[in-house]
Amino acid sequence: MFLNKYFWTSVAGLFFFLSSCTTVPITGRKQLDLIPKADLISMSFSNYQQVLKESKLSSDPIINSKVITVGDRIAVAAESFLHDYNRSDDLKYYKWEFRVINDDKVINAWCMPGGKVAVYTGICRLLRMITA
Repeated sequence: MFLNKYFWTSVAGLFFFLSSCTTVPITGRKQLDLIPKADLISMSFSNYQQVLKESKLSSDPIINSKVITVGDRIAVAAESFLHDYNRSDDLKYYKWEFRVINDDKVINAWCMPGGKVAVYTGICRLLRMITA
C-alpha cells in the first residue's frame, strides 16, 4: 500500500515538473516555471520599485543619459529578436525602464523580468576608465 502511494505521488510530481518546463526564447534551454509569468512580472515590478525607493538614485545627467541611450538600444535589439523568433506575445510584459543607482562601490547592473534595469555608478565609472 505504501509503495503504491509513493509511486503515484512520484508520478504526479514528475508530471507537475515536466508540465512546468518551458523553453527560454534566447538560449533555447529548458527552465522550470513554478510562478505564472503575469505574477512574476508583477512581483518584479514591485521589487524594482522597492529597490529604487531604498536606493540613492544618480542625479548625474550625463551618466543617466548614457545609460538610457544604451538601454534603449538593448531594448530595441531584444524586441527585434523576439519579433524575429515569433515571440512578440512576450513583449506585452515588457515595460522598459533604466535607472542609475548612485553607489560607486558596486560594480554591477541587473535586469528584472519585464525590462526593469538598474545600473550602479560603480560600473559606469569603471567603463568610463576603460573607454577613456
